[in-house]
Amino acid sequence: MGDAKETLKKIYFCGIKLGYFKIVELNTIESKCNSKLKVIDFDKAKEKICNDHNLGKFQSSDALIIIKDSERIDFIEVKKLKESINHRINENLTDEEIDKNINKIFNNFNLFGKAFDSIQLIQILMRSKYINKLNEEFRIKRNDIINFQKNIKVYFILLVDIEFCSVEDILVSLEVLDYLKINEKSVYDKVKKAITNEFNRILNNSIVFDCLLMSFNEIDDYYIKEFGTLDLFSKI
Repeated sequence: MGDAKETLKKIYFCGIKLGYFKIVELNTIESKCNSKLKVIDFDKAKEKICNDHNLGKFQSSDALIIIKDSERIDFIEVKKLKESINHRINENLTDEEIDKNINKIFNNFNLFGKAFDSIQLIQILMRSKYINKLNEEFRIKRNDIINFQKNIKVYFILLVDIEFCSVEDILVSLEVLDYLKINEKSVYDKVKKAITNEFNRILNNSIVFDCLLMSFNEIDDYYIKEFGTLDLFSKI
């Protein structure tokens, strides 16, 4: 079937050599996130892929990381959740209205659509007619496409500006809740439920292997702990 590591290497070099992948620090994508993590600006990659292949409107995650040695790719979606909560929820709302507005927040985020389309965009790149312009060693073959679908772990990471412990135990910012003067437990439960529902939808309807939730302040520590570096591309 071939080596999944080699498939990821080909995806990376195809993206770089065809001008789709530009590596930046995550803080250039979202200025309120101070992360030094090196990522591919996947919104910009999407724009060029769609333009070059005459595609309609696609959504995408904000960033992509290719982790060759772990046979894994990470799509990262950055959201200012605190700002969204402040905008849509206040002490004058009924419990039903809070439910409705939290659902609106996540409907607007459309995490499933971004995860699904991001995977499609990688597959479009892998089948691109422009790959034939590359040297043989970088050309993606049928086995590589099968590797991507079956042997490469796809992670979807939701990165937010609110601290938490895990997806099962989200700690909604006390600052936000005090400001809103609404029931802390109610908002806690509703946000937890909304994120869990979105993650379950992604996991049940795509090839995504796992969904992770983390805060702006935690992402660099996560990658250093897991992989020992903030520049995974240097290992490709």
